[in-house]
Amino acid sequence: MKAFFLILAVLLLAGCAKGENTTNALPDLKADFQTRYIAPYVAGNIDAWMQVFADDAVALHDGLPPLDGKAAIRGFGDAVSSNFLINKLDAEIDEVRRDGNWAWTRGRFVAEFVAKSDAAPPGVAGERMGKFLLVWERQDDGNWLVIMDMGNGMQAPPDGV
Repeated sequence: MKAFFLILAVLLLAGCAKGENTTNALPDLKADFQTRYIAPYVAGNIDAWMQVFADDAVALHDGLPPLDGKAAIRGFGDAVSSNFLINKLDAEIDEVRRDGNWAWTRGRFVAEFVAKSDAAPPGVAGERMGKFLLVWERQDDGNWLVIMDMGNGMQAPPDGV
């Protein structure tokens, strides 16, 4: 009887390990962030950038109302790429956490925007730094997409802080 339970336990553990390595495997969200989010955004390739977002994604950014859905997020991306060159966007993920079909990535960025013309919205051009939080959700097809994109600027702390 002991042998039966030992074999059953081994089979159950093997099945759990196999499932974790295949169906629930977390992609390298740090790499995905760089290739699917940062690179196309900097290049002004908004069509490619939009592929990282779920249809019902929400973006929360400085000075803007919530951008609900891909159409609103696309409008933001189109406005940025139409009005600014992104000379620099160094973004690093400091932390990745996962729970089942959800994950979040937290990090910081330093960017430099250059206005393409005098018609560009004021107050955006120049160097800025900030922090971000992306919430990712595993889709039915296994693809991980951003469902919440929150980023905001920060000032350098005063000396001694």
